[in-house]
Amino acid sequence: MSTPKLAASVIIAREQRDGMTVLLVRRAPEMRFFGGYWAFPGGNVAGADSSSPGEPENLVLQRCARRELAEETGLVADSLLPVCRMTTPPFYPVRYETQFYLSSAGPGAEPTLPGSELVEWGWFDAGDAVRAWERGEMEIAPPVLFLLRTLGQYGLRDLPARAAAMAATFESVGVHPACFSPGMFVAPLRTPTLPPATTTNTVIAGHRTLYVIDPATPEPAEQARLFHQMDLMLGDGAQFEAILLTHHHHDHVGAVNAVSRRFRLPVRAHALTFERVAGDYLRGEPLADGDRIPLGLAPDGTPAWHLDVVHTPGHAVDHLCFMDSRYHTAVVGDMLSTISTILIDPPEGHMRTYLDSLRRLLAMPIKTLIPAHGLAHRDGHALIREFLEHRRMREEQALAALKPEPATVESLVPLIYTTTPPGMFSYAARSLLAELIKLREEGRCEEAAGGWRLTSRVG
Repeated sequence: MSTPKLAASVIIAREQRDGMTVLLVRRAPEMRFFGGYWAFPGGNVAGADSSSPGEPENLVLQRCARRELAEETGLVADSLLPVCRMTTPPFYPVRYETQFYLSSAGPGAEPTLPGSELVEWGWFDAGDAVRAWERGEMEIAPPVLFLLRTLGQYGLRDLPARAAAMAATFESVGVHPACFSPGMFVAPLRTPTLPPATTTNTVIAGHRTLYVIDPATPEPAEQARLFHQMDLMLGDGAQFEAILLTHHHHDHVGAVNAVSRRFRLPVRAHALTFERVAGDYLRGEPLADGDRIPLGLAPDGTPAWHLDVVHTPGHAVDHLCFMDSRYHTAVVGDMLSTISTILIDPPEGHMRTYLDSLRRLLAMPIKTLIPAHGLAHRDGHALIREFLEHRRMREEQALAALKPEPATVESLVPLIYTTTPPGMFSYAARSLLAELIKLREEGRCEEAAGGWRLTSRVG
């Protein structure tokens, strides 16, 4: 798990004739962290923010907040009232421990965008911004969405106390409100998964009618965090209907028994999943390609909201994805990731089938894509194309490394995976084997005594 970087962000409020508004800025789409999302001005601490070693952290953060606000918007903060501090959940290599401040803009003050990190700005009523997000009209960074909701509910006066109390709960016994799309709550919880990932995303789909997708963690403390969040949702009047599984792998099903027993929820998954996931969970009806799971009303009131079930084998024979009909959000399990590639491990992992499944997803109207490992991606098609291109590149590298003389998979790995740490070579060897099997199926290489070689028709 990476050590979070210190950062500061400023909520700039302004009184207008029709009420109080706050400044939101849209980050450039190409930015690595929350690119394309609306947020508050801010950034991470730099050397210029500290005047001497050992200086109090609050002074450093205040300088950071003022500097970032001026650099990004040209505005000057006269005073900074601490609101709360939140840390990026451990589902991404780049994490920030961000102190949020509240400040005000003088009469007639308007921002400018002198740099290249921001592409748009606007003054928004907090409730209006949240409702625009619920209609799918604005993409708002999750911590900003939380603060806008809190501001809309309690007002400026009570914002610091309310936000600070809730943020403390996130850090201790709860789950950060990571909502990248309306009706999709993402809970990254620790699991024994493959590095560099340390967590698997459990997704709670729905608004008033809820489904738990991939209750993954086997750790009791992490399960307690999930239970806490589910209890909060139940207390708010929502109803859980079932558990949904993308596939059977151990880092996706660690809490299946515990969640099913505690909340009396049936498990629904591909028929093959039931053959591989043991336990005393409540077994529901199996899911198949083309099934629809009703979600009731969407957050913006749209009726007949549902999840479409899509069978996507290749990584696992029983793999399913879940497509949201209103916002075109895809919960894709282990089909893609935003922190690493996907391991295709023969004999169950099959490269050609996996690529066919990716192309099928590419043909669907996907916007936000939620993987099992890493942050959500706001441009699902772009990520799918990136994965297809990566596999094409690996295929070319494999063909270039193969010779008429046989070579073992282990000897080929360092020639192809030149930027992969040696400690990961065993996983790279499994993926390379899947690639070589695909090339063999296409008649472009063959297995021989001593390893793999080009066929006489190639090279």
